[in-house]
Amino acid sequence: IKFLFENKIIIFLLFLSLSFSNIYLFKKEKEFYNLSSRINIIENKIINLDKGFQRTYREVYDLVIGNYGRPCFNNKLGDGFLENCSFIQNQNNKNFFIVGGSQISTLTIDLKNRLKDFNYYQFTSSGFIYLPDFHYIYTKDSKKNSDFFERNKFIKTIILSANKESIVLIGARLPLYINKTGFDNLEGGIEEVYINHYFEHIENLEMKWEDGFKNSIKELLNNKNIKIILVYPIPEVGFDIVTKLINHKFFSNTKNAKYDTSYKVFKDRTKSSFELLDSIQEDNIYRVYPHTLFCDTIIKDRCIVHDDKNIFYSDDDHPSIKGAEMINELIMKEIKKIELKSN
Repeated sequence: IKFLFENKIIIFLLFLSLSFSNIYLFKKEKEFYNLSSRINIIENKIINLDKGFQRTYREVYDLVIGNYGRPCFNNKLGDGFLENCSFIQNQNNKNFFIVGGSQISTLTIDLKNRLKDFNYYQFTSSGFIYLPDFHYIYTKDSKKNSDFFERNKFIKTIILSANKESIVLIGARLPLYINKTGFDNLEGGIEEVYINHYFEHIENLEMKWEDGFKNSIKELLNNKNIKIILVYPIPEVGFDIVTKLINHKFFSNTKNAKYDTSYKVFKDRTKSSFELLDSIQEDNIYRVYPHTLFCDTIIKDRCIVHDDKNIFYSDDDHPSIKGAEMINELIMKEIKKIELKSN
């Protein structure tokens, strides 16, 4: 009897142990299933953020493909540099040149499609600024980036040789060059980018690059066929908005989260950039202000990066398809002003 009783106790304890183990495993399996559902990799990749969002956030700075099958962004110097990204129609009697870095390059695919009545030339490359007669020198070893100098020299020659009515759109991420740091939105969003170079004039070592930039714009205007559109700073974000919205969808219980940045921080960050561009007071200069689309509009004293339907950036500083289209609307208004004045 004692043996049977002891065996029953052992069997009962084993039964309890197995029951608790099954409950624990079931709970863990359920947690794992829920977590897997929330982090769904496929959904993450296509960024199906919300049914209300249109998929307008993709990177767009390298979508213009040249005549030789190479992207116009970071088009390499050498044979075919000009021909690859010159889209010429014989019946068009006016030119459009676009010059700048990756931010400006985001505007190109939409602009090219809009400017069917222009011969279209694209000169955009990573971190580029129109600064002829200046060397780009690496701080660490004082080596010169020959591509920067030669690219500027070539672009300057091509634009100045224009014998048709021409519009030149020029932009650069001036706050990055002037402040020499990535963007800190002072609310936890810090861009880990550092300037590892400086600019030096080929002859006058005392000349500041800002003065060289102004002089280069004025030099272009010596050609009476040329009108210039200056693109003022595009608001930086300090965080990758697409990643933020992915994390919100999968990990946050907060409803209707909004992501935006301080308008005051933008104004402080870009003060010197505005002063530089404002100081270029010449005839045939036109100006586009992207911040008027995003800052102090929907939310007072804030710069928005998305609304209920669209994401305006593809990362922490590049406009998305939708953001670029919005900026291009401002550019097209300036083009119309130029054409009306010419007529």
